[in-house]
Amino acid sequence: LSGLVGGAKSALADTLTFFNTGVAADGSLLSAGSADPHYTLLYSSDSGSSTAVATSPNGVWTGDTGTAGWISPGADGNQSWSSGYYVYETTLDLTGYDASTASLSGMVAADDDVYIFLNEGGNAVFSGSGFSSLTPFLINSGFVSGVNQVDFVIVNQGSATGLMVDDTVATADAQTPEPGSLLLLGTGMAVGALQIVRKQRAMTS
Repeated sequence: LSGLVGGAKSALADTLTFFNTGVAADGSLLSAGSADPHYTLLYSSDSGSSTAVATSPNGVWTGDTGTAGWISPGADGNQSWSSGYYVYETTLDLTGYDASTASLSGMVAADDDVYIFLNEGGNAVFSGSGFSSLTPFLINSGFVSGVNQVDFVIVNQGSATGLMVDDTVATADAQTPEPGSLLLLGTGMAVGALQIVRKQRAMTS
């Protein structure tokens, strides 16, 4: 599905669910004004906004791609918002995966500047600017086991503001059992085999 992404960091990597902006669960584009179900507006410098919603593109923004759409605090991409910070958060669930092998890449555009933070880390893992074209990003370190918070911090210098994330690819290797777990697994299989032998002997005696 477009908007649900996958790729391969290694031959063993699994593809993971990670959504582009402005899409529904099936990857279809949301209509302007619809709340984005995958991105949360955590912080806004404008008191008139509290939800990340699909937005009709501003005339100077790069257009919707068919696999991603713009999101902002409001449905109209031409609307002006207070200068300051706007923080959009989404997640990457690595439950059952080796976090050290995880990778997330994609393309991003923002009005005006964008910084990506992973798990509220002190340093941005990506920084960029520009709304007339998409810029590639790659994150392949800093992930933790379980659910990871991916925050897109937008710095609005005044007037309109928005975010578009597209072509996302999330991968990781499945966790392998610890040696002790493998031993327990082997023991359980051996016990099961012994029980089968005992039943067969009982039936023939």
